[in-house]
Amino acid sequence: MTSITKFKFNSFEEQSYLVWSDRGDGLAVLIDPGFDTERDYDIVKNTLDGKGLKLAAILLTHAHPDHIYGVGRLCRDFGLKVYMHKGEEMTLKALDGLCREIGHTVPDSFRDHIKLVEDNEVISFGGLQFMAICTPGHTAGGLSWLCRESSPAATDLKGDSSRLFDLGWKILFSGDTLFAGCIGRSDLPGGDYDCLMHSIMSRLITLDGRTDLLPGHGKESTVADEGMKNPFLQPFNEPDLEE
Repeated sequence: MTSITKFKFNSFEEQSYLVWSDRGDGLAVLIDPGFDTERDYDIVKNTLDGKGLKLAAILLTHAHPDHIYGVGRLCRDFGLKVYMHKGEEMTLKALDGLCREIGHTVPDSFRDHIKLVEDNEVISFGGLQFMAICTPGHTAGGLSWLCRESSPAATDLKGDSSRLFDLGWKILFSGDTLFAGCIGRSDLPGGDYDCLMHSIMSRLITLDGRTDLLPGHGKESTVADEGMKNPFLQPFNEPDLEE
């Protein structure tokens, strides 16, 4: 069984997720650790200790400051690799200017710990597998992470992506690409509205509707609910009418 603890961090109320398998070897991953205070760091560490978990890796959906404030600290303390898409190097280069614009401190560097992943690449930790799905638009190298219990079953994204649910891929961490009832902003460096909508409609909404959606901010949802009810997606659901 996949277990998840959600944390809400910093003034942006960013949501980080600690994920592990009850049938694994006690290894866990942390998605988008955005804590920026000693108190919140202690919350993460005490949660790991209390559940008998060892942090194995950090997965990033993107590198905006509210999602990476805690990465450098965790890398120093645990010697972790940070998995992200190469497109986020652009976001990291723009961090200083972005932080000055929003009045926040620049997150500690973690460049020596970065491990770049490709679209559809699958990585495994502690009885779980995570598939990197490229969803640029909010940032140039945005990822959504699809998760399942480890399985030897083959994965082929060239076919119908809705089949992935039946192969166990049932949890989607969408970062700031898709929210419950909303979508990510595209007006920051590396953002592109057309690219964002293409990512959502071609890579996320095509997943099985039963897939759980855990975003970087706000309430949880499902792919089906967002496909049917998200007002930002409705114009893209309208049928093309011939004159």
